[in-house]
Amino acid sequence: MQKRPLYPPLIDFDPVGASPRANRRIMVLLAASAIRGIMVLLAASAIRGLRAPPARMQTNEPTIVVGLDGVLIDSEPATTRCAWLTAQSLWPEIMDAVTEVSARQAGVRKAWVGYDWSALTGVEEATGMPSWLGAKLRQLRPVVRDGGYEAVLLARLCAEEALASSKGDRGARPLSVGEIELGWQEGLRDVLMARYGVTKQELAQASEAEEEAWRCADATGWLAANGFFPGALEALRRCDAEARCRLLLLSRRPSRQAQHSPGPHAHPSPEPHPSANPHPNPDHIPNPAPNPAQARELLEHAEVPGLRLLEPEEWEGSTKADALAALRRARPEAELRFVDDSARTLLTCASDPRLLPVALHFASYGYSSASQAARIGAVPRMRTLTRSQELDAVFSCAERAE
Repeated sequence: MQKRPLYPPLIDFDPVGASPRANRRIMVLLAASAIRGIMVLLAASAIRGLRAPPARMQTNEPTIVVGLDGVLIDSEPATTRCAWLTAQSLWPEIMDAVTEVSARQAGVRKAWVGYDWSALTGVEEATGMPSWLGAKLRQLRPVVRDGGYEAVLLARLCAEEALASSKGDRGARPLSVGEIELGWQEGLRDVLMARYGVTKQELAQASEAEEEAWRCADATGWLAANGFFPGALEALRRCDAEARCRLLLLSRRPSRQAQHSPGPHAHPSPEPHPSANPHPNPDHIPNPAPNPAQARELLEHAEVPGLRLLEPEEWEGSTKADALAALRRARPEAELRFVDDSARTLLTCASDPRLLPVALHFASYGYSSASQAARIGAVPRMRTLTRSQELDAVFSCAERAE
């Protein structure tokens, strides 16, 4: 007895025993099934082609935010000159007397000038500033974070210390750069203002007036003293030529006096954004930079059309972290990179939960000390740029692989 199969075929296709009409029907069914399968595959392939590309392939252009002073511009020569001229106008007797102090009595180091002692002797022809004082103020540039008025205080302090050492009044050497830096963090700045009988506003006004007078009288010399770091301008222009990134310049908010000064670019002080950080870091001190008019002149001189100054009204609050948070809110899907030379600013940004996706870059070639660089090195997410030529890689708008 023949056994039946447990699972009979769905279609009993017997090309030998079946009639020609049945065979044709079966062939039509098989062809229709094959066509349906092919159509399903084609549709699936088309749907995959219409899907959004991965995040790294999105058309949202990255935003690159850079500081001006200490990142793009080396303004130390201008800061030092204005500090000397301002101190000379405020305390002429002391500053004139210090020109007679020798470099050996002033407590300076040959290592600052490549062990060429002659670079520390004599005075500068244009300003009459002792060469050794200029060298010491250059070493103290990382201390200047709140504004040019701090450099004026440092010029007076270095002059006093050198005069006391030359006369043997205190029987001690002048304060070293490291000692002044440490004291500055502990309140030395406020102590000096009280000792000299001046206020921050008075010093700032005198320093800004000195620089503005210089800029108006000798624009070429002022621009030369605010030159770009090596490779910085070239990196900006290459990035701008690619036209695939948004370049923004983030300078400190101008003082109330600067905001109220007449001019076509003056802006009223904006109210804090309601989403601004309600508990800002009390240690945060904004990086000093030229006022908006000076910043715009430097931008025009750079000839980088795509580089735009972030205006004060675009900030959410009073710090650079607030400004970055405003950019994040406006374009949350876009990549954001930030480059600055202030360790305090970057550490504030690193601890701000609003800025977790932001790529932070520390320009250690700017105005930073060894202790500040060490604090940055302890933060894993921070990338350190030791040379200004490394800006080219940060400004690169090439799509990154995951």
